[in-house]
Amino acid sequence: MSAALSAAVIVPAHNRPEAVALSVRTLLEGRAQDDFEVVVVDDGSEPALAMPEAPGLRLVRTAGIERSRARNLGVLSTRADLVIFMDDDISVGPDFVGAHRKAAEEFPNVIGVGAITLPEAMGQTPFGRFRRLIEDPDLRRPRGLMAEKNFCTAANMSIRRDRFLSLGGFDPAIVSSEDQDLALRFCEHGGRLAFLPEASALHRDSNADIAAYCRRHEWGARAVAPFLRRYPEREDSRARLRFDPARRSTLGDRAALAMRRLAAQAPCVRALLGLTRVAEQAGLGDSQLFALYRVLLGLHLFRGFRRGLSEVIVTPPLPLPLSDFSR
Repeated sequence: MSAALSAAVIVPAHNRPEAVALSVRTLLEGRAQDDFEVVVVDDGSEPALAMPEAPGLRLVRTAGIERSRARNLGVLSTRADLVIFMDDDISVGPDFVGAHRKAAEEFPNVIGVGAITLPEAMGQTPFGRFRRLIEDPDLRRPRGLMAEKNFCTAANMSIRRDRFLSLGGFDPAIVSSEDQDLALRFCEHGGRLAFLPEASALHRDSNADIAAYCRRHEWGARAVAPFLRRYPEREDSRARLRFDPARRSTLGDRAALAMRRLAAQAPCVRALLGLTRVAEQAGLGDSQLFALYRVLLGLHLFRGFRRGLSEVIVTPPLPLPLSDFSR
């Protein structure tokens, strides 16, 4: 009988001491029935994060290297067979690490992708129900190997450490969809993705209203440009690359984009947000509010894609394999 895989959970963190403290506490509670490491990578928090003295907990400090490099540094700081990635605003149950470890033994050569749920309180507001409408369908997919090659989230995923290193880890040139990029490169080298609903995690993010949600997604849309440039032939990339100011398009496309650019101007977006807040206070039904939310979110995504694609000129090179001694 082969020995059980050793495991380490990598948690990159920046400037959210209360959030990461809760995440680490839920992880350490699981060590009562399992044995694994927790590596917190404090990426330039001000003030620096403080962690309690606890068995298996390690704090690694670095200075503003962004989350892809921070995760890579976390992996280089452990010798565990299996590395599990988790964000710093995630809570997990006591069987979280065990679920990832068992799946890695059940499915050889996979990235295990766990389920991410939203707090129950989200269902008490129209915005929360809107988020669930967008995000919850992923939870209804069957357990096991998936046909998709990019269904992956670094907020809850696991991979054998040696495979991670051989791929070069997360690409520092990509700071949004870096997890999808890793998954695509992994699948190109014969790997598969497996969905693990039993490896469930609770996402406690700070996007409490549609304005914050739109700002977060606009940032993501802007930052995803290097990923789109690397994979221009993917169907989802082609749809987003239509917003590239440098791309040629038909007269109809140009007219539609011009209308969208006008609607995405700050005064129009502010007016629509104001209308949405009035509608929320008036108690409009979900169908009407969801329509307003979708328009707002679409305009912010459009602005982000346009800005990001106008800034990116050269597709970044693929990362080289990580050395155990490199930073």
